[in-house]
Amino acid sequence: MTDAAEPTTSQEPIVVINSVSKVFRNDEGEQKAALDNVSLTIKRGGIYGIIGLSGAGKSTLIRLINGIESATSGTVTVDGLEIGDLSGRELRELRTQIGMIFQQFNLMPSRNVFDNVLFPLKGMKATKEEKTQRVEHLLNLVGLSEKRDAYPSELSGGQQQRVAIARALAREPKILLCDEATSALDPTTTKSILHLLQEVNQTLGITIVIVTHQMSVVKEICGEVAVLDTGKLVEQGTVYQVFADPQAELTKSFINTTSNIGKLSELVDGPNPLVPLNGSQRLVSIKYVKKGIFEPLVSTISREFNIDVNILLSDVAVVDQNPIGGVIGVWSGTDDDIQRAIEYLKDRQIKVEVLK
Repeated sequence: MTDAAEPTTSQEPIVVINSVSKVFRNDEGEQKAALDNVSLTIKRGGIYGIIGLSGAGKSTLIRLINGIESATSGTVTVDGLEIGDLSGRELRELRTQIGMIFQQFNLMPSRNVFDNVLFPLKGMKATKEEKTQRVEHLLNLVGLSEKRDAYPSELSGGQQQRVAIARALAREPKILLCDEATSALDPTTTKSILHLLQEVNQTLGITIVIVTHQMSVVKEICGEVAVLDTGKLVEQGTVYQVFADPQAELTKSFINTTSNIGKLSELVDGPNPLVPLNGSQRLVSIKYVKKGIFEPLVSTISREFNIDVNILLSDVAVVDQNPIGGVIGVWSGTDDDIQRAIEYLKDRQIKVEVLK
């Protein structure tokens, strides 16, 4: 057994979902499509997010990846193996290469931390000393070496999830599936768990698939994302692309949960707007939609085009080492100056929209 794998940087696919549909039949014989003609590719060594509301088909999708469910139509290929073609023994062998963590941790309450992490190694051909070293290495990785003799009931939620992560890594999987793994945690603990998953990805080279209904989770650590809506894939791409220029209405609503921009209507709409506009003013939104732009946009247009900008809302973050988000403000100036400033920004591939 080895303590760690070399990080894998290959962009080849490790999971390919091709035209997959999954239909369930209820007790009355009625059919319901949990997934409808979904196709996506997950690259080896990356962190991939799958987001959607409850009932969107997210959990069904990852159950297809680990072979717990079988597709009604279409194909699921994992590490070059088509799930539907595998025998029972081959499928069990593949599952040893797929770790999984859940919202409720699923630890064994009667076993201490060490034995919970040791449990997946019980049937492996390794010496007791090798298994012990493996568990100790994993507990150190997740920051719980001092808790090895504690029981789950004695741990916080974040600590329990760290144990669950260590247990999922025990057999050195190639893929780690995370099904709403941070939904039961407070924001601070969520951030620490996400940083741990990022460390696991970077140091061990494990492909991570995160299923969530929280866009903030996707924004924090994912490189690519797929958006599901009632079983259909409505949007996919790099996280930067999707955040910068979302196409689906559901995606836009998810992004608004991570941004102050959604509060705009409270300021300018309604019978008593907090920010009324006079005839010479414009309410303008500017957004980053391309990487590599770092200049101070507001100060530049104010200086170059003699425009006063009253910033109402701003939400600029860094995703994939580039700024993303935007600024909404009231622009005051002549029509010609405002139009020249808009063209200047558009030439630099900044998305500009005159809202009012």
